[in-house]
Amino acid sequence: MLCDRLHDLITDAKARCVGPMPPHAFLDTFLGKARPRGMPSPRNVLKALKPKTTEYMAQTLVSALNGKYRSRCPGFRLVAGELPTGLEDTKPGLVCYAANHVDGMKPVDGRYKTDFSQVEFFIDIEQSEDDDFFCDPPAGTLRGRAAFIRDVEDETKQEALYRSLARNISCVDQTFVDQHRVGLFSIFVFGLSTRILRWDRAGVIATEAFHLQKDSGILCEFLWRFAHASNAERGFDCTVRSATDAEEQLFRTAIARHARIQLGVYEGSPEVERIMPMHYSPGGLVALMVVDEDEANPGMCRVTRWIVSRSLVAPVGLWGRGTTGYWAVDINGTVGFLKDTWRYTKGMAIEGGVLAELHKAGVRNIPEVLHYGDLPETVRSKDADGFHSIPRPSAYQVTKSQAFRTADWACRRGLRASAQMHHRMVSKTVGMALKDFMGSRELLPAIQDTLIAISDTFEKAGKIHRDISLNNIILVRDAEGEKRHGCLIDWESAAPADENGRASSKSRTGTRVFMAARLLAEFIEPTIQDDLEALFYVALYCGIHWLELNPTFRNSRAVAQHLFNDEPVYGSGQGTPGSGKAETECGAVYLERGMFTTDHVNEWFLDIALRHVVPLDSPRACKECNSEIARLKHFREKTSSFLGKALLWDVDRADNRWLGGQKVHYTAPIVPQAGSSRKRKAEDDVVGRAEPQQSQDVKVPPLKRSRTENVPAIPYVDAPTEIVASQPSEVNAPMVETPVGEDDAQRPIGKIRLRRRAS
Repeated sequence: MLCDRLHDLITDAKARCVGPMPPHAFLDTFLGKARPRGMPSPRNVLKALKPKTTEYMAQTLVSALNGKYRSRCPGFRLVAGELPTGLEDTKPGLVCYAANHVDGMKPVDGRYKTDFSQVEFFIDIEQSEDDDFFCDPPAGTLRGRAAFIRDVEDETKQEALYRSLARNISCVDQTFVDQHRVGLFSIFVFGLSTRILRWDRAGVIATEAFHLQKDSGILCEFLWRFAHASNAERGFDCTVRSATDAEEQLFRTAIARHARIQLGVYEGSPEVERIMPMHYSPGGLVALMVVDEDEANPGMCRVTRWIVSRSLVAPVGLWGRGTTGYWAVDINGTVGFLKDTWRYTKGMAIEGGVLAELHKAGVRNIPEVLHYGDLPETVRSKDADGFHSIPRPSAYQVTKSQAFRTADWACRRGLRASAQMHHRMVSKTVGMALKDFMGSRELLPAIQDTLIAISDTFEKAGKIHRDISLNNIILVRDAEGEKRHGCLIDWESAAPADENGRASSKSRTGTRVFMAARLLAEFIEPTIQDDLEALFYVALYCGIHWLELNPTFRNSRAVAQHLFNDEPVYGSGQGTPGSGKAETECGAVYLERGMFTTDHVNEWFLDIALRHVVPLDSPRACKECNSEIARLKHFREKTSSFLGKALLWDVDRADNRWLGGQKVHYTAPIVPQAGSSRKRKAEDDVVGRAEPQQSQDVKVPPLKRSRTENVPAIPYVDAPTEIVASQPSEVNAPMVETPVGEDDAQRPIGKIRLRRRAS
């Protein structure tokens, strides 16, 4: 029986695998500008290949395709990759690198360690014709009803086929993480047959199977065309350039200064040096172009150049929006947050446009946008420097897999890949994750600030956010000496709402852990009440994991699993979606027992927040509110009044933060005072992060990116370790979480990588 995560991965793949495309049409479509002139004759090139062991087949392909006298792919070289050590290892059999890169690599026993930051394409090898995970339908088959992923009756064989496909997906996923990619080619060899594949964020297109000996000219032509193709044709993002030494120095200085302000510490504090590796790797910087409309010059666009290093936010899988986020610096030393994503061209708003509209309406506690726009397909060298105007691009970076769903040759059963366009946005608001709060004196005011943003958005702009989650709230200090405040980010899912607070779209979106119970249980239109309930769960999640609990709640893992992951408190397995929240009436059964050691925390959760998020007909509901709209205003007013009296951040120090069962003693943030020579001791510099320190001496190739987990550090061995991001399930409603059915309603919704993560 398939494990849940493999089942989920293959279910998603079935909606995105497009084929079988005729090989020559494939080459002309994706490598059409690179003509096969001067290509050596393919005759008998693979005559020595036999379907023996994968080791033998790999060595034969290396010898034949690299060529003793003349390469089939000049300028590049195929090498044998590492052997996989487990079912979930991401190690392709053969890897193609630039020839000059291979010269600097050192093989071990004839094999090279896979460097995904330099992969050009890879070849996965299975030794039998029966190991093909795709299936070309027989002649005369109605392609509209045919499935492209192969199904067999033998469960063991079926799992082996699925794992083979999953391994290919994982190799592509890792390459997209470590490189700035628009697309990627790969080759799948099974016995004496093969297919050529092209991957992007929307899906994968595969050719018909062809014989490696009888039709060796197809493979040779692909290699020759690939060698003579442009960087854009080979799948690289041409809006990325290497950063200069001067830009690296500027970046480090600006990021350190901004980190010091956000932490509220002195210049030179070890706190700053400790978090710098989260944003900066020496030698691992690139310049990203951001292109937006030039309002002063119709028909023109402005190009700005932003320097980035390590990603703070990374995609949760190959397919989907692929959102990546960085602290970025421009040529003037301005620090911004750069968000790189593949937006859906249908059914999704452009975040920069939404934020501009909200700012115009006077919404508070939201990011301030500097630049945003879609990215051009190709870039002239002189435009890559940025900081000037260029003509509006004639072509943009758009996924291509979805464009062939309706082709005559395509097996169309279950396909639903949607067009996505590469987009970047830079906001001026750059802060720290909410999970880094310093006790209730900072957590509850940040929740209040988010509540103000939700309220303003509805009352002033007639919209609701629809994706309130832990990762979508940040703490920001605008200037030295000021307190940090909460800011609500990620506005792509925002939708108009009527006067009763009901969204115009019925598509269900959000982060499952924090979604309202009724949204998880059934497909209904979201309302403003669902945003309030999600905000309550964010606060409760933070409290359970990082505030001090009463001794009766030492088994807080079970409470968290029940509330946020629908796992029964007693027994194993999972309940129905939202059952944990519904059964406890938003956690009331726990809160009423005095969950927290600090009285004011219990009071806010039980007497204010809970009363405004339980169902209106509940005995626990606030008696002064008779509608969801009334609740919104009353919740905000009661919270403001409560916090104004409590002065949590100045008076109450009893609820210091807990990590992994140990109390973390905070001191108030120290900010520079005029004429002061006092310095903070290293042993007093404690922040609430559980991430390990990293060396600043790590060298990262220029185009290599890092996948930094943007998830809370949960102090339980078997607690959930990933916040699930919403993914598309319908062509015209890309933000819908899942097509939830009885069999898969409780499976994790996010993309799953079948590989071992680096520690």
